[in-house]
Amino acid sequence: MDNRTVTLLCLSLLPSSRCRCIKTQSHPRIRHLVTKVKIIAPSHRCGKLEIIAALKDPHPNEVCLNTNAPWVKRFINRRLAKGESTLHFIVNSDTFTKKKVY
Repeated sequence: MDNRTVTLLCLSLLPSSRCRCIKTQSHPRIRHLVTKVKIIAPSHRCGKLEIIAALKDPHPNEVCLNTNAPWVKRFINRRLAKGESTLHFIVNSDTFTKKKVY
């Protein structure tokens, strides 16, 4: 193996040092499309709280929600109060459910 191959191999083994959410959605109309929510606590990989929502049809993808938007905080806390199982908390690679974040 040459030096370039060894360097690329080593870099591929390192954990990503980037946040998952680069752009966030802050418009409240999106809340009607949310099917699942992942809440990722700050860690060594990313120093900020991230909220990722899975959307139902006709937009079956994931979007990042603005953690500072008042509707997002109300949305998460209402789901927590209802005891919804669609909330997933990720802290240091462990998954927890039904814990208040705000």
